[in-house]
Amino acid sequence: QAGLPLLRRHGFWLVLLLTALVLPQLGGFGLIDPWETHYAEVAREMLARGDLISTWWAHQGWFMSKPVLTFWLEAASMALLGVQSTSGQLLEGAPDQLAHPEWAVRLPGALFMLVGCYVLYRGVAAHAGRHAGLLAGIVLGTAALRNWAWFEGLMNHAAYHGRLVLGL
Repeated sequence: QAGLPLLRRHGFWLVLLLTALVLPQLGGFGLIDPWETHYAEVAREMLARGDLISTWWAHQGWFMSKPVLTFWLEAASMALLGVQSTSGQLLEGAPDQLAHPEWAVRLPGALFMLVGCYVLYRGVAAHAGRHAGLLAGIVLGTAALRNWAWFEGLMNHAAYHGRLVLGL
């Protein structure tokens, strides 16, 4: 597939299709899953406190139910996209920017999902052909989209699916 032009590569179209389906919707609604809000608050606390080591939940104590990578990725996304971490200013955004905290919190999970779908595509394409790989990537990508639509929170499940596929 290395010799094919970009527009004839199935992997390119897979990533483009899933990006078009997922990215525009990341900030389409508020954080709804109970854990999605918890993880976002822990990431916000990391930024507000200036402490990327301690996982702290809403001034109530340590929060250690998940590995710290999830919180680091969400905190990095919030910082890169201009989400204010100061309490009470989360929706204000950085100067001259609109704040999109939901989009920022969900972006790392969406990227994990895209990578996982592409890796699945490559693995299946190597053993069963490009068309089968494309279909497998679309099925996994839309299954992650289905989970999200059923109010399960994109970051937690998509990041898990992406890492699971990478491990396989």
